[in-house]
Amino acid sequence: MAKGIHVFGQVRGKLGGMVMYRANGEQISRAKAASVKNPKTTGQMIQRMLFGTVAAAYARMKSITDHSFEGVQYGAKSQQKFMSENLKRLRAFYPTSADATALAKARAVDVLAYAAKGDAGDSGAGLIISMGSLGEIPVLANAEGVATGFGAAMQANTVQDVLNTLGAEIGDQITVVALVTNGVGVQFRKSRYVIDSEITAAQLASVWNGTIIDGMDKTKSVLSDVRLVPGGNEGMIIPTIAGRTIIAAGVILSRRGSGDKWLRSRAILYNWQDENPDYTAEYALPTWQYAGTDIETVDDRYLNNADPSGE
Repeated sequence: MAKGIHVFGQVRGKLGGMVMYRANGEQISRAKAASVKNPKTTGQMIQRMLFGTVAAAYARMKSITDHSFEGVQYGAKSQQKFMSENLKRLRAFYPTSADATALAKARAVDVLAYAAKGDAGDSGAGLIISMGSLGEIPVLANAEGVATGFGAAMQANTVQDVLNTLGAEIGDQITVVALVTNGVGVQFRKSRYVIDSEITAAQLASVWNGTIIDGMDKTKSVLSDVRLVPGGNEGMIIPTIAGRTIIAAGVILSRRGSGDKWLRSRAILYNWQDENPDYTAEYALPTWQYAGTDIETVDDRYLNNADPSGE
């Protein structure tokens, strides 16, 4: 930056490679910044794809993800946590997803989806949807790496057996969530089983059949068409939904702590197909020349027994 009196008097604006203006009664000039046109570098497109994917996934699953991180303030802070954790997760998986050979070797249950520009696709598949101190319910997969169920192999199908295999306690809330499609669009679906804190021994010994039964809090338990039922060696399974395909699924444990504090389990929305979800990074990346993707908005705090709908 230079000060002085210009030979042409008090000059303002651009002159050649300089910008001229007045400040404190003095003529000041500085070099004009170089014009930067959108270079659309690969690195920039990757960042846009990652951010667009996480933004679309958050909006799609906001009824869960705006309050599913233990110890994190609901709303904007939870959104930041979701974005931060999953940007790292998507970035780490990018080299595999962008390499057809590496992707073919990955277990189907571990594959993540990326959004294309203007198309959210199966965004959310493979992402972290909850974090907390209750640990994580294991996902089970077959020899081909395809997801089958949650928890552990079961010898019986009573309510007590379900609690045992999921690591749940009396009074806990068990929430099963899924991305499903009817071949046209993708929906985020969820069901909530709340175990009554005063459940009896006889009710604990009754059969868990996926519906709301005696021993569950019927005022807070809410079911959609996504259910969780005992599946023997496959653990807790999600039965096929007529006319729909399950894209990804996860199970979250919630437990009331002291005061108004809620404890959570760590949960991932695992790919539930025997193929890759839409889209691979190799397909999605070329569509990201400019930022932006269509997203959906929902606003409920489902994990705290707030939403009366299973949609």
